[in-house]
Amino acid sequence: MKISLEGKSALVGGSSKGIGFGIAKQLAESGASVCLMARDEKKMKELVQSLPSNNSQEHSYLVVDFSDFDSFMEVNTLCSNCIEFKKLSILYNI
Repeated sequence: MKISLEGKSALVGGSSKGIGFGIAKQLAESGASVCLMARDEKKMKELVQSLPSNNSQEHSYLVVDFSDFDSFMEVNTLCSNCIEFKKLSILYNI
């Protein structure tokens, strides 16, 4: 079954490896613009370039350490703003 997520945006936590990156990749393959979230900026820069993309997709990344309260609160505010302005369709946090 092929699902089209064109025009949708997704924020994926824990996406530097494993299940998180696998989900981010699948969302991108389905047409969503994906924002990766993890601690390792060097890895995020590399992975965001490897996501499948068409002309309408804009992939990005956020460097976030969920063990750091201030970092967590920044993401909390970002997510709240995205949801309020209907800019976020999918939130996945591992």
